[in-house]
Amino acid sequence: MSEKKKSVDGDNETIHPHTLDQVPNVTTGYPPAAAFYEGKIYLAYVPKGDQFSGQIWTTNFDGTNWSQPVQLSFPSNAFNPALVVWQGLLLCAADCGGQAWYMTFDGNIWWAPGQVIPNSPSFSSNPALAANSTTLYVAYLTDEGGDVSYQTFDGTNWSQPAPTHVVTTAGGVGLAADPYGNVYLAYQSVDSQLIPNGQIWYTTLNGKNWSAPAQIPNAPIFSEPALAFYNETLYCLHLRFPGNNGSKLWYLGYVAGVWSGDTPVSTSTASYQSPAIAPVLANFANRGPGLYFFITTTGDHVSYFYQ
Repeated sequence: MSEKKKSVDGDNETIHPHTLDQVPNVTTGYPPAAAFYEGKIYLAYVPKGDQFSGQIWTTNFDGTNWSQPVQLSFPSNAFNPALVVWQGLLLCAADCGGQAWYMTFDGNIWWAPGQVIPNSPSFSSNPALAANSTTLYVAYLTDEGGDVSYQTFDGTNWSQPAPTHVVTTAGGVGLAADPYGNVYLAYQSVDSQLIPNGQIWYTTLNGKNWSAPAQIPNAPIFSEPALAFYNETLYCLHLRFPGNNGSKLWYLGYVAGVWSGDTPVSTSTASYQSPAIAPVLANFANRGPGLYFFITTTGDHVSYFYQ
């Protein structure tokens, strides 16, 4: 998928991704997380059902088959998983009783049990992950009003938490990094009564400082956005306000400081949960590089598309 138009007038053509299938043996009432690692797509999620409440499970796709899901060894009150690949490892973060925890996977085993992210405050919920070649980033909410802080990891030491300029957000945030030292954070803003107002805002870390938050124009949103950097473009995947049958999937591209118009994904089915993106940078499943979109659908199944 390439983003050629730079306008913000909403006139971009609808993209037509190839609908692949539902992920077998997976139902969830919460947003999933996705990442491409060592030739497979990994999905992390909280299974549907009271017996699975507070558990993080994972499954992977080798291009032909999905593996049987397995549970990760987080505490029993884990929600809101996030995935990222960094320095040869797959990392999963989760909100465990309101605090950010993480686990690592080396391609063979998940190193268990999960651990609290060092220096994270006791309230550090809804973690989001991003990474470039040298630094791992985690952002999370530090109070119920939606203040967002972040930490970095250089392979040896975790930094102390530091604030972003985001002081009110409706739920979790989208986080992505590019190869040039920039980190992007997007979120749904709230009004003075802390009620979600359906607007996407974003801020950028240039290595030292976060920019003042700015609104992405003409892009109404329902639930948290997902971010991914792919093919020199930052993609923001999100749901528009719900209609009679749930929300539909839309996306924007950000190139050279300009956001494209908000564009519908034509084959998207309706959902009430935030989407996930997995950039695939190599040939996979008899397809070239591209983006895999994940979204919960009717019956809380997870469907995925390729573009």
